[in-house]
Amino acid sequence: MSFVKPPFTFFKTKISVQEPTDEREVADWAPECLAFLTYWTSLRAGAGIPTSEAFLDAPSSRFAPFVYIVELLDGAPVVRLQGTQLAQAWARDLTGGDFFPGRSPRFRAAARANMTAVLNHPCGLLARSTYATSKGRKITSDWIQLPLGVRAARAPRIVGAVFQHTGRNFGEVATLHFELHKLAWLDAGWGVPAADPTPLAA
Repeated sequence: MSFVKPPFTFFKTKISVQEPTDEREVADWAPECLAFLTYWTSLRAGAGIPTSEAFLDAPSSRFAPFVYIVELLDGAPVVRLQGTQLAQAWARDLTGGDFFPGRSPRFRAAARANMTAVLNHPCGLLARSTYATSKGRKITSDWIQLPLGVRAARAPRIVGAVFQHTGRNFGEVATLHFELHKLAWLDAGWGVPAADPTPLAA
């Protein structure tokens, strides 16, 4: 599958689409995040965002194992799709259930606020986090979230992907330890919100 590089600024913490891309900031994120944005952009029809149908009808073997789709039902994030690598990495299949099991109300409220901004602006979100495995190893991952279009009267959807910086032994179960290192808006062609993303406090 070929990817067409869209004519926008990609990784910005805020302000305008006219600003030049800071190559150092782009380089600081996992390269798969930029590649996933390019793939997402290739599914757009005209000026709109990709629809759920377009995304599901054109799966990428490169990204499918690392992808999730979340539906916001009355503000609650419900997992509609979870890639096989994520099921292994998280040691659970969340499909049909809560996207944030065991997280604090404060964490959940912040994550919902960021997802709402991704849908309403529209824009993307990038996050870098670390969690601990049952053997005490720390695994760092870069997350990317982007909006998906849905049919009228359907709950809004977000597609995301998670890319680990290093491999891991999938016999190690992930624990609830969570540490956020970096959080930034992603310009997907319409600029980004003026306010910074809401921090994801544990």
